[in-house]
Amino acid sequence: MTRLLMECTYVYEHPRANSGIQRVVRNVIRELPARDAAHECIPVVMLQGKLYEVKSLAPLPSRGLDLVSLRVRLEQFANLFWLRHRTLERRRPFSQSRWARRVLYVGCRLFALGFLSIPIRVLDRLLKRQHVPARCVPLQHQAGDQLVLLDSSWHADFFPLAEQLKQDGVGIVSVIYDLIPLTHPQFCDAGLVKVFNHWFDWIARTADGYIAISSTIRDQVRLEMERRVGKQQVSERWFDYFHLGSELDLVDATSAIDSKLRSEAFGISLLEGAMYGKPMISSEIGTGTSYINIHNETGLVVPPSNPEAFREAMRTLWDNPVQAREMGIRAEERYRQLFTSEEMGRKWLQLYEEMLEQKALSYA
Repeated sequence: MTRLLMECTYVYEHPRANSGIQRVVRNVIRELPARDAAHECIPVVMLQGKLYEVKSLAPLPSRGLDLVSLRVRLEQFANLFWLRHRTLERRRPFSQSRWARRVLYVGCRLFALGFLSIPIRVLDRLLKRQHVPARCVPLQHQAGDQLVLLDSSWHADFFPLAEQLKQDGVGIVSVIYDLIPLTHPQFCDAGLVKVFNHWFDWIARTADGYIAISSTIRDQVRLEMERRVGKQQVSERWFDYFHLGSELDLVDATSAIDSKLRSEAFGISLLEGAMYGKPMISSEIGTGTSYINIHNETGLVVPPSNPEAFREAMRTLWDNPVQAREMGIRAEERYRQLFTSEEMGRKWLQLYEEMLEQKALSYA
């Protein structure tokens, strides 16, 4: 039996984080299929150099002080503090005076030492004395397990543990959501770009396979891998992608969906509106958004960059509440049929089974 160890450390440690990646991780973990004779999917976290099976992603009720949440909040505040420091450096008088920047830096360092670094270190020592929370239990890995780095793992520092698991015969699969810090670093914080580069170097050397959220990102990952480790090593790895949202049904080769809908763009806000039974207004830009929102069925589709058409669409829904309500009902029905997390979890398992089968055949 193959065990898929679905890593979700960041979401486990940051239960209030709610970006797109965190929502994907929570939905996948929530809808993991039950164990059968061939496969078992186990949500796991890597804490303090050890592997644990997750029993609850959400925090459990606690009567005492939640030291883990307190440490996470301090760490988040520290990141925000130094981000504000870098912003302030670019403003007058600091941008015009090296001495002003030095005074600012020294002041910030002293503040961070007294109110952030020392408290975080104290909490680390206290946490080491605590027992592992009941929401996770120790897990013994086995040769042949597949560790799927599902979460935004560039935030963590579990490299030594993952490398030890690999030495013990555990496969490493990296899920990659985008390469924006590499392809468009000008839009990202300098600290994130540095951390992401370090993380990508590590997965380029360590992972056995890579799964992206689109074919475009899969191809970008392969090209970046070739640049960093060479074509020979890249040829020894496997690359694939899974389908999100409106592309879930495209996994089926018999699908009759128009090929225009195979574009990478996907309207998560439209999907959230459909989930709550709301009529939608969207623009036709040749992407999957118009597969979520069907014109005159679940809402209205208008030309892009056309404020007059957008105004008329809003007026139509406002002046026709019965029609708007019927569109909302049909939108929710379509969401239940095609876009639920249960369907996403099923397609995830199907993809992993196909990848494992291909890997087994390659060694046959």
